[in-house]
Amino acid sequence: RDGQKLTLTTTEFKILQSLIESAEEVLTRPQILDKVWGETSGYSSNIVDVHVANLRRKLEEIDSRRIILTVNRAGYKLQA
Repeated sequence: RDGQKLTLTTTEFKILQSLIESAEEVLTRPQILDKVWGETSGYSSNIVDVHVANLRRKLEEIDSRRIILTVNRAGYKLQA
């Protein structure tokens, strides 16, 4: 971000990639679960929240602008 390297886990990278591919669109937690863990993952949507929080923290360490927005009762979207 801003020319600086980020060290992301595979899961964080997949979430960020999914948000980039769906830029400006809201991805629901179930959609993120399907894209990152697969349709038969069996995980709860809470795991998405945990990984998004970690991803946000890493992104905001470099630049305090929040680019992953929470859309209440819907999911997440990437803001350019």
